[in-house]
Order: sequence, then C-alpha cells, then structure tokens
Amino acid sequence: RSFQLADDIGSFVFCEDGSLIGGTRAGFQRIRLRKDGGTDCTVIADPLARDRRLLLNDGKCDRRGRYWCASVHSDFIGRQAELFRLDPDLSVTRMDGDFVIGNGIAFSPDDSRMYLADSRDETVWVYDFDLDRGRIAGKRRFFST
Repeated sequence: RSFQLADDIGSFVFCEDGSLIGGTRAGFQRIRLRKDGGTDCTVIADPLARDRRLLLNDGKCDRRGRYWCASVHSDFIGRQAELFRLDPDLSVTRMDGDFVIGNGIAFSPDDSRMYLADSRDETVWVYDFDLDRGRIAGKRRFFST
C-alpha cells in the first residue's frame, strides 16, 4: 500500500499511536494514514518557515524518543542547513547549523556520541552526546573524503 502526501518528506518516525511524525518542507508534521490511501497531516512546528526552499531531510530518534532532524536547501546553496531536535512534548530546539546537506544521523551503541554527515562537504561530524539531557557538544570531524 502507498500513501499520498501533499508535501515533500525527508524522513519519518513511527509513534506509539500508529501515526507518524515526518520531517517535511512544512516542518515537523504528524501524519495519520487513512485506509483510502490518503493522509491527514498537522504541522507540529515549522522551524524552516523563513524559506520554503528548505526541507527537513534525514532524521533519527534517540533512545529517549527525541526526533533529531537535519535540513537541506533544495538548491544546495550556501550553508543554510541546520540540525533540530523535536522533543516528546513537541517542542523544537535548533541544535547546530552551518551545513549544506544534513544526512546520516547515527548514535553510537553506548549513546555517548552522535554522528551527522554533511553530504555536500563529504564530511561526517561527531559530537559528544548526553542521552539524558538530549544535548550535543564538542563537534569535531570524524572523517572526510
């Protein structure tokens, strides 16, 4: 089965109630899938409202249910991409920026580090990650090509 969305979507996560939360061009949206193949979408927060050429791109949940999502500019210009964190209470925090294409969010098995690729720069960044507080610090280059 496939579903139709009215907006570009970069990533999504499943919710306990069966709905999805997606990172889209309109920001974070709750997406309810209908049996007829349609969707009911509600914007939760729109941290990219300043420029509709921005899209929430790749995303991943940490073990505390926070949805981390990086953005991308559809024209791949400048270093306008950012990293956002959507908390379980649906508040949004900008965590970092100065990327071209935010991709490949990953967490180390022991949850002490978070990784984020900037595909255009061919660089993977690593941060010290505080799982309990949902904070990142100590950004440094993990590798580049």
